[in-house]
Amino acid sequence: MCGQVFCYSTLKSISLCVRRVFIPNYTSKLKVQLLNCSTRNKSGDICPVVLKIRARAPPVHNSSALDCREVNPCELDTLVPAWEQWYYILVERYPSNCDVYFRIGVQVTGEWVSQSVVGFSLTVNASTNVTKLRVPYPQTGTWYLSLRSLCATEHGFEACANVTAEVYMRAYLTPCINDCGTYGQCKLLRTNNYLYAACECKAGWEGWGCTDNSEAYSYSFQLLSTLLLCLSNLMFVPPVAIAIRSHYLLEASVYIFTMFFSTFYHACDQPGIVVFCIMEYDVLQFCDFLGSLMSVWVTVIAMARLKSIIKQVLYLLGAMSLSMALQLDRHGLWNLLGPSLFALGIMAVAWTVRTIRRRRCYPPTWKRWVFFLFPGTMIATSAVALYAFVETEENYFYIHSIWHMLIAGSVGFLLPPRAKPDAKVTPMKRRRGCGYQLCVNEHEELGLVDPAIISINSICTS
Repeated sequence: MCGQVFCYSTLKSISLCVRRVFIPNYTSKLKVQLLNCSTRNKSGDICPVVLKIRARAPPVHNSSALDCREVNPCELDTLVPAWEQWYYILVERYPSNCDVYFRIGVQVTGEWVSQSVVGFSLTVNASTNVTKLRVPYPQTGTWYLSLRSLCATEHGFEACANVTAEVYMRAYLTPCINDCGTYGQCKLLRTNNYLYAACECKAGWEGWGCTDNSEAYSYSFQLLSTLLLCLSNLMFVPPVAIAIRSHYLLEASVYIFTMFFSTFYHACDQPGIVVFCIMEYDVLQFCDFLGSLMSVWVTVIAMARLKSIIKQVLYLLGAMSLSMALQLDRHGLWNLLGPSLFALGIMAVAWTVRTIRRRRCYPPTWKRWVFFLFPGTMIATSAVALYAFVETEENYFYIHSIWHMLIAGSVGFLLPPRAKPDAKVTPMKRRRGCGYQLCVNEHEELGLVDPAIISINSICTS
């Protein structure tokens, strides 16, 4: 499709001339020309006007413009114009007293044009009969496909004549490319009220579909990081042994729970192909986080040395509260700091009350402070600082492993020794039974003839 329209105009007493042209469907190019420009009926090389063009409304100062004094012929091209819209053409004369005569030519092209047209190119031939094109985040609207058959000639590829080609086309939408492959996960994200899907790549893989392995981790590196994160949980074995020896059986069970689920959670959480999951990922993550927080909670409460009934109530309330907090936000920093600070407050109150009653510092021995409490506190503080301020995605595998070892090591120092029994407490006397007594008389024969001389022993049982 190709059309051309001409109109004659003259700029005399006014300095502006506005025309408009309607652009039909399937138009690929719009060309506006200024022809036969002359001044006072005299043709010249210089045309003192400016040519402007704009869609849907008359041109303004920032519209496409061309100074016709500098070019000859004076023409403006618009590739892939908006369809079914009016395009306004404005010719503005420079300040002068002369009259300008010109002719406006508009050419509308609907045929196939060169590769300079905005769009994407696909090529198939006899040797490559399948090709595909992925357009990430396509614009909303109508998309068009144009096909052209080319044949090889002496002068290159030219349009074929009397040739029929059969092409099958398939177009579809997908949130992520190939479901992000092995090293990625397709996620629905929101940014500035825009909802979109994208691949979250792991193990150093990059690209729209996590297919770029230029910065990918090697298999040995993935195996090393997995083993380091899993085996670092073995540091909980000494605290478990110390807790059992000190008769802290409930605390020991919490440490065993934490060690087990932390090991298998990190085995399932690893990116890449070095992955081993014994159950659903969400269950492993919840149990790992709950075990970690409960380990801190029971250790600090045990240090407070409260009465057994009070300690059991606090353990139960802590488990329920931590479960609720983890359901709200599992990765929040206050999930760790909140219970820790609250438990430390309980311990501080208990120690203060015991210090006031005994009128001396508690714990009473300096060895407990120097060799246990101070090292344990420093190790736990270092672990929290690493977790909160140093750990990133790049150094996660070794910083988090150090976090495991430091937290487990601090428990061995902070867990209090076994409580000694009070020497002033004497065992309770056995209460005498009340009620009837059954007596059995036994006659002991002394070998005498007189039956009056007989010894009688009575045995009573109640």
